[in-house]
This record gives sequence, structure tokens and C-alpha cells, in this order.
Amino acid sequence: MKLRRNEPCPCGSGKRFKHCHGREFGPPPVPIPIADSVRFVCFETHLEDFRYATNGGTAFIVRRKGMYFGITCRHVLQGFSIDDLVITDAAMGRKAASIRGMYNPKSHGQSEGSDLDDICIIAFNDSEKDFFDGVYDLDNEPAIASEPAHRLIATGFLKQRSHIDPPNIFVGLGFLEFRDAGVAQFDHALRRGLATYTNPGFSSIAGMSGSPVYSLNNEALCGMVARGVLEPNGGIIVYFIDIFDILQFLDAVVMGSPDTSYTKDPLQL
Repeated sequence: MKLRRNEPCPCGSGKRFKHCHGREFGPPPVPIPIADSVRFVCFETHLEDFRYATNGGTAFIVRRKGMYFGITCRHVLQGFSIDDLVITDAAMGRKAASIRGMYNPKSHGQSEGSDLDDICIIAFNDSEKDFFDGVYDLDNEPAIASEPAHRLIATGFLKQRSHIDPPNIFVGLGFLEFRDAGVAQFDHALRRGLATYTNPGFSSIAGMSGSPVYSLNNEALCGMVARGVLEPNGGIIVYFIDIFDILQFLDAVVMGSPDTSYTKDPLQL
């Protein structure tokens, strides 16, 4: 069952869920298909007293060519087995999906060493087609690369606002706004985002890796957060993988292709 936002928070603070571990941070929410697609990444530990563990991190569920996939960053899965990965039916869900496996790219040539290698596609068993409550439908919803100065919002789970109190998992869904500052000079698969928060209410943006990035200008999914930093003065630098590159890999997975090669239009840089 889903926890209603006006109910008491299960952590025992005495506050309503919406004012405690269900509290949001940042600007107004993005469209429902984005907000409903995100999942907190955690793992089964097989320990009786501490059933779940996490590195922090976000995944989001998409549909492509009628199939369902989870998209996240490879580094949020480090130290755990794919067999123990927990991806729930909804953003605040209680049921875990049946996972068939995962795919990671291996770059060659000029793209070798790029953060493209951090993309992780999670494949679900065919029986899970009607399992998910909330996905971003790439067959019908737009996905367009961002451009400089576009206003962007990343939707994910701050590790600082989330914790595991066995047997419960408390997550803080939030919306982090920033502006596109162009392609990162050290990696053309990454775009750079900048923002300044006067009173952010958090001291780290750990946990946002894997978050979908939405362009308010294009009204479309435009990428995924790879990494970022919150500076002492409130400045935020976010590096996100361009949706163009994510789709190249995702479509190769959908088609069962062992490799894919493409040229990126210089105008997208």
C-alpha cells in the first residue's frame, strides 16, 4: 500500500509524512510521467536485522518499443549483485520487480573513457509488463537534447534525505533546478548544469546520480544525472548524460545488437 502524504510518518517523528521523509525540495514538480517514473535504488542484503542497503542513487523506468527498462548509473550499483537489486512497482512502492539482467556499454575510439560507460540499462522479465505504476513512455513522450541556457529539473532521491530503518525504507523525493551551461569540455557525452541555492536545506546532492533530467523549455526528457557537486557557497554543478547518447544505447539493447556506432551532430555540442 502507498503511504498517504497526510498520514503520520512511519519513522515515529510525530510529523506528517509530507513534512518529514516525504518532504520535497526545490522548485515545483515536473510533469507526472517524470515524477512517477523514478525509483530509489537499494538492494537485498539477506541479513535478518538489516534487510536492505544502498549506495544512494536513482533509477527511472521507461517504455521503449513496448518493452520496459530501468535506466540508472552503473556506479550506484557498485558493490552489490544485480540479483539483489530492488526496483519497486511505483516511486513509493512496496513490490519488487523481477529483473532479467542489465546492460552496460563499453566505449571505443574517441568515446573511450567517456561517462557513456556509466549508463546502465536494467531489463525486466516479460511478466512485468503490467507491473509498473508510473513510467516515462518513450514511444509517446518526447525526448530531446537540451541546449545552453535551458531551464532543467532533475528528479531524484537525495541520500541525505533518505534512510533505511528496518524493515522500512524512507525516501525524500526532490526536484533540483539548474541551467544548461553547454557541453563539458572533458567529455562530449556530458552536458554541464549550473545553479545557486541561497538556502538549499541540504549539504550534498549525493543520490541524484541516475535521476532523469527534464527540459522545461522543450517539455521533454533530455538526459540523466551522472554526477555533481554542491559547493560551500550554494553553487551546484551537475554533469548529465545527453538523452541522445542514452537512446543510442537503449535502442541497441531493444534490438539485441551487440554493438552500435553513430556520429553525433556537431550542432548538438
